[in-house]
Amino acid sequence: MLIRRLFFKQKLVARGGFCHGPNNHLDIALFNNALEDGPGVANFGLCCAGNGNSQGVKYEKGTSTSPSSFPINPALDLGINPATGFPCEYGSTAGHCIVNAESYEVYGALPNTRQPVSDLYSLDLQYELPYNFLGTVGYTGSVGRHFARLVNQNFTNSQCYPATANCSGTTAITPVYAAYFAQTDSNQSYNSLNANLTRRLAHGLNLSAYYTWSKSLDQVSNGDAADANANQTNPANNATEWGRLTTMCATASRLRASMRFLTCIPAATL
Repeated sequence: MLIRRLFFKQKLVARGGFCHGPNNHLDIALFNNALEDGPGVANFGLCCAGNGNSQGVKYEKGTSTSPSSFPINPALDLGINPATGFPCEYGSTAGHCIVNAESYEVYGALPNTRQPVSDLYSLDLQYELPYNFLGTVGYTGSVGRHFARLVNQNFTNSQCYPATANCSGTTAITPVYAAYFAQTDSNQSYNSLNANLTRRLAHGLNLSAYYTWSKSLDQVSNGDAADANANQTNPANNATEWGRLTTMCATASRLRASMRFLTCIPAATL
């Protein structure tokens, strides 16, 4: 915070500040569902690595930082179902996939997931007026970048391979009915004009009036959960979602005026 008393008979004060830092928006709640087993893995009953169970959980190291560098668990190595492009379901044998018409909900994140960051800044001018009045006018703003949204990839990508209209004549149709992936490509901004007029009265009593005019814009007004509240109009083109914050609280706070009294009671009178 920068505070500087300017000239004008020592009656004008300027205050300003700037802050840049990460935003903890990428919390565990966003990825809780992604911590579950892979699609259908729970059906295999894998358990208890190191107890002699050949069908158990395997502890292996990858050869690189890539998830694909870890060796496959032999209990899950049943091949790929050509009709879905997914691993064969529980009950299959090597070279023969059974079809149980199972469907899956998948959660994940893209390799280019980024940490949300925010910039906050302000500038105020305060002037001592006649008749014990003190006036303040200032600007407050913030910009947030790389905020997350959950996007159902079934809205933006074909559910079959090769991709055709209505998936007719294709060789593989995905059993995934919803694939929620976090994309950190959303931004937000806030700008406000703040005014304050204070009258210093007798006996430590102050009378203050406040006025704020603000505007907030973003692309993820209704949150990032996998529900209807967070559905975007056009998730394939996030730029079209840029607009005024639509929550009730934000709408009500665009214009705000208030008054208050403040007084100090000497300790000896208590």
